[in-house]
Amino acid sequence: MSNGVNSYMYWNIVLDDSGISTWGWKQNAIITIDKETKKVTYNPEYYLMKHLSHYVLSGAYRLETSEGKDHLVFINPNGEIVLLLLNKDEKSKVNTFDIGGKQVSLRLKEKSINTFVFQA
Repeated sequence: MSNGVNSYMYWNIVLDDSGISTWGWKQNAIITIDKETKKVTYNPEYYLMKHLSHYVLSGAYRLETSEGKDHLVFINPNGEIVLLLLNKDEKSKVNTFDIGGKQVSLRLKEKSINTFVFQA
């Protein structure tokens, strides 16, 4: 989501549990299906794409941030600021951000993807 990109395409929406694409490469997939049991698994990428596609509107711009790689920030055409936060940790934590000149502390559950929308 940097270096001038203006769109993102996810090629492998659903793969079997081997993760091998039709061209023979091991890939991440949004959803995997076990060949034997037919069990459907929604992978972390599914939830990330769900958050991005729901809250980040067409025409939004990604904003530069000063810290870390565990978050993305966008400004929507309607002025909303969308903050996506990842917590990979096995325990909950609190992240503090400066949003529009205000300090905001956000509690994140363990192993979670979180989206917060702020009015500008």
